[in-house]
Amino acid sequence: MASKAKIRREALNRQGSEMEFRGRQYHIEGNCRVAVFQSGGEGIVHRLVDSSDSQNVLRLKVFFNPTEERRVRTELLVGQRLSSTKGTRADPLVSAPLATIPLTGESRFGVVMREAPGLDWRCLKEQGDCAPKWPQMEQRISMAYGLVTAVERLERARLAHADLSPGNVVVVPDGNECGTVSLVDFDSFVSLDGGTTTLRDHRGSPGYAAPEVWTGGTVTLGTDRFTLAILIQEMLLCGDSGLDRSSRFGCFYDQDALIGGHELPHPEFRCRYKNLAALLGRALTARPEARPAPAEWRTHLRNEWDQGRGGANRPTGGLLGYALKRMKNIYAPQVQADASYSR
Repeated sequence: MASKAKIRREALNRQGSEMEFRGRQYHIEGNCRVAVFQSGGEGIVHRLVDSSDSQNVLRLKVFFNPTEERRVRTELLVGQRLSSTKGTRADPLVSAPLATIPLTGESRFGVVMREAPGLDWRCLKEQGDCAPKWPQMEQRISMAYGLVTAVERLERARLAHADLSPGNVVVVPDGNECGTVSLVDFDSFVSLDGGTTTLRDHRGSPGYAAPEVWTGGTVTLGTDRFTLAILIQEMLLCGDSGLDRSSRFGCFYDQDALIGGHELPHPEFRCRYKNLAALLGRALTARPEARPAPAEWRTHLRNEWDQGRGGANRPTGGLLGYALKRMKNIYAPQVQADASYSR
């Protein structure tokens, strides 16, 4: 077991220095921080700023327990080449692992990742009515659409994130990029092409974990679809002025009741989004193969937009045209790995 104290000292010594990555020089800012990752691990996160382009920002993640198994797992994920070659900030997998790099001393190695723009969904919910500007309905539909796209791309790569939760979904709540979404913290991922299909010492996030994750069972292609459905309901309902405050922001679920299907869909969700609520009900089954595929969610989200849920200023071509403009290059034939990032 590596010494946390030594890794902290190494991190402090790294601050303010320069490092080269893929032919470019980066300045390591003097504000590294200790982070508890959603996957249960702990470590240090550095912020790296391109010396010739301040808009190009990376993160360097160093684990307190830098095991060889963790390095091999990360390298496997890097090899999947998830993110687009241009690394567009609107790509929902822009923060998938980019590379592992060797480090001296106790740290052994670090994971380089692009910085995901925005605020994680958990923090935004916690701000609630105090948030400077809550995303409008069309922007929240766009977030849900981006989340669907991310899960679909993971499934195409035969991967399961296996720890989707509000803390692992980063959204842009305002500004020109409002409505974009990124997945972060890929430490619990599972490759579905052979190899490990169970998670050891990890039960997911309470109130969001699929039954097979919570009970230590077998992770399959449909595992992420369970949490995807819960988060879509949250994104569409949270902040709605037609609900009382506890319903607007109080989306917390008891894990056992959730698996038993006793808490969802929310009554208001059933009332307002009949077709989406039906998908949500199907998604909460204990049988992963019976959960709705991302394509089904995408179809109904487009329908909600075109029926006027997106507001009077919805773009020509419905949600599909809007989302594809916002997330161009997502389906580029040549893709490159991007970065594992935790908040």
